[in-house]
Amino acid sequence: MCPTLILVVVWKWLLAHEQSVAIWLEGLALVAIFGLELKEYFRQGRDRKEQHEQTLAQMTIMQNQALATEKAANAANKNIEMFISKECARLEIMAGGVPVVPNAVIGILYHVRNIGPTIAFMEEGAVALVEAGREVEVDYAKCTKMPFVGNVLANSRTGSESLVTLQPETMITEAQALEIREGKSFIHCYGYVKYRDVFERRRRVRLHLRWVMRWGGMIEGQIMAWWEPAGKPEENSDTEDS
Repeated sequence: MCPTLILVVVWKWLLAHEQSVAIWLEGLALVAIFGLELKEYFRQGRDRKEQHEQTLAQMTIMQNQALATEKAANAANKNIEMFISKECARLEIMAGGVPVVPNAVIGILYHVRNIGPTIAFMEEGAVALVEAGREVEVDYAKCTKMPFVGNVLANSRTGSESLVTLQPETMITEAQALEIREGKSFIHCYGYVKYRDVFERRRRVRLHLRWVMRWGGMIEGQIMAWWEPAGKPEENSDTEDS
């Protein structure tokens, strides 16, 4: 069959099946469009995945940088606190011995000492001296105010001592004195001092001591006596004061 005849036959067939051909071509076009859209979807998906991975990587870097910064800041703060702890003032209440004498006023002399390398600024303080059993409930409201105020130089002490007497009764009887000497009763000294250091941190030192007496020693009939810490741990402490 000659080419011309073939073209004529095809042309007539297309004319006879024009609608079917149009539908077929439209289908091919839709398939092509769908294929292009699917390709674009996968391309965008790859792009979104890459962007997501890049974002995660950036977040990981930022997190690591933040952790490193926090670690450095914590180390710096720790060094600062160590420096302040080493260089700040430290006050102590120093209590003298108790003369356990019947029918006489019982009292002790005390002073405040700064064992730190920098100056302390005393704001207030108070001390109490009471007779009680081995344990006693501390009541700072009943303490006698200290006369000391102002500066206490580094590695120094208040210029004078102060007297605090036994309360509520200033004297003890012969029987009370005997009980103290035999360890059946005790003299307690407790109190506090509020102060500031050169770093403008407010602190409060607390003291609670118990006067202990014992017979014996190298000399027959000798009485040994000393202060020992008493009460709860916080009653003998030096802490920041809010």
